[in-house]
Amino acid sequence: QDVMFNGVRVGRGNGNQPNNTVVGNNSMPLNTTGDANTAFGAGALSKNNNGSGNTAIGFSAMPENTSGGYNTAIGSGAMYYNTAGSNNSAVGGWAMHFRTDGTFNTAFGHAALRDNQGNNNTSIGTESGLGNTSGSGNVFIGYQAGSGTNGSNTLYIANSGGTPLIFGDFSSERVGLGTTSPSYKLDVAGDINFSGEIRKNGTPITFDGSETKVQAGTGISVSGTGTVSDPYEVSASKPKFHLGQDTLGGIVFYIYLDANGDQRGLIVSKTETTGNWSAVTGYNGADRTYDGSYNMPFLTNSTAKDWVTANFSSDWFIPSIDELLILFNARMHVNKALHMGGNVQMSINNSYWSSFEYDSTTGMYLHFSNATTGTAAKATDMLVRAVRRF
Repeated sequence: QDVMFNGVRVGRGNGNQPNNTVVGNNSMPLNTTGDANTAFGAGALSKNNNGSGNTAIGFSAMPENTSGGYNTAIGSGAMYYNTAGSNNSAVGGWAMHFRTDGTFNTAFGHAALRDNQGNNNTSIGTESGLGNTSGSGNVFIGYQAGSGTNGSNTLYIANSGGTPLIFGDFSSERVGLGTTSPSYKLDVAGDINFSGEIRKNGTPITFDGSETKVQAGTGISVSGTGTVSDPYEVSASKPKFHLGQDTLGGIVFYIYLDANGDQRGLIVSKTETTGNWSAVTGYNGADRTYDGSYNMPFLTNSTAKDWVTANFSSDWFIPSIDELLILFNARMHVNKALHMGGNVQMSINNSYWSSFEYDSTTGMYLHFSNATTGTAAKATDMLVRAVRRF
């Protein structure tokens, strides 16, 4: 018979099974056929009925267990809610505390795998695996390693929550250093420094340029052998424009070099039309003599603008008065190219609208017989050409 010492029960517990050991108040009071159990601590295995092979040490260690077997719970509240789970080991206060079933889990550390209901997990470290409720096949090593995650078949080695030092995916057999999304067998987020050799199938890989093949494409030239002393040098040839060139939907009439030495300039359309500057009066703000692209949005109720937007892409515009003067000076190159391409040449005795607004009622034009500028009512129909930059 069990005996009581100062309110502490010592004996075999209820059922008087020969291989049970009980030390503690309310330890294994409901057992019937469960055998080979050890309950040490108040409330340890307090609801066990027929579970066998369990070891519960600590206040309220595995108190809800009824039929689970071969579990080890050491620590206050360890495996508190386990009822039927078997072959689990929990060492630490509240380790696997909320588990009800599940098998072959190992938790070492306060609150390790506290919330988990999965199987085949190994969690070592205070609060490791904390918050993982249903994952299985995980390995968590370190303080808070894998906390806040809920995946399966993963490896976390860390000393805090968040991105671990080492992450592994057992399903894809990939390892990440500094990343939880490895795309390769080994995926490193950051720089690598190493001494020794890198080998492929046992053969050292050398870095003398022979391992890399570089092939030049159109407009690309490659020099060098790829070694430290003679590195590859890749150069891209820049497009060469010339006055009168038929390209990019029009004829080149102006070229200059920008700060990087790249060619820039203007292209005029191969076609033209007749249209008005605007059908209404009122000052709109198209006040830049040198920038037609700036002026273009300010033209309203304009048949000239409508023609440009309907027939060309959004980077085409009506030229400013200064841009028209440049076009006049390049008229020889433009008309020669237009003639050779079978297109209508620019007029030599008519005026072309610019996008420059002279005042509320008039716009500015350029007469192409003598480069004379003038103003006319906005509703006047005149020739119009579109231009674009390159």
